[in-house]
Amino acid sequence: MFPMIVVTDQIILPTYLLIISSAFSLALFWVLYRTKKSELSSSFALDLCLVIMVFGFIGARLFHVVYEEPIYYLQNPLAVLKVWQGGFVYYGGAISAFFAGLLYTNWRKENVGQWADLMAPVAAGGYALGRLGCFFNGCCYGEICHWPWGVQFPHLEGLRHPTQLYAALIELGIAIFLLQIERRRPRWLKSGGVFLFWIMLHALNRMFMEAFRADPRGTELLGWSISSLISLGLLIEAARRLYKMKQP
Repeated sequence: MFPMIVVTDQIILPTYLLIISSAFSLALFWVLYRTKKSELSSSFALDLCLVIMVFGFIGARLFHVVYEEPIYYLQNPLAVLKVWQGGFVYYGGAISAFFAGLLYTNWRKENVGQWADLMAPVAAGGYALGRLGCFFNGCCYGEICHWPWGVQFPHLEGLRHPTQLYAALIELGIAIFLLQIERRRPRWLKSGGVFLFWIMLHALNRMFMEAFRADPRGTELLGWSISSLISLGLLIEAARRLYKMKQP
């Protein structure tokens, strides 16, 4: 169960869900600001954000259910609906949201690369804020830490690497870098290039985080977590596409 923020005796808010909801809300306002600045359709931006949020939520939940805890949910099928108890996987949501957004953008005959570039810094910023939710929730924790900044989580023994904060700080740096790339866009960087930079840098960030994590994340493959393998694949593909884009 999520840690709670007690507002009054009658109002109790789950910390994680409060931060994630705030991240989505701030991201939505930022998308609208960037849309107006780019003179794009605010109506389409809202529709696209709705598609991304809905399918991201569903994908994140299903990945957890199917990959991380399938036996538990087979024995307790109604628990699939108890989303307030936690159980979401970022990559499940990100992949689901990406393909849903891609199909919707193509269906509306919009420029996919242009909208992907617009969303990239927002996605990075939202991810950074979301990892703060993980930190306060005590999930996605790291291995035993012997460095001065080790953190004691209430439900764990020993000081731990604050992997959530590592990821949040690095991703915030990535968001700033993407905004700089966008502002000083090199001539060779075509539509969709900013998004590819985000995919590549985010994958590196995730692989770094995974190297320090110690929480249960499902079955490992060849000693790698599924998130690390997905990150490696994304890193290679994004780098390949950027290299191809740069070629004359």
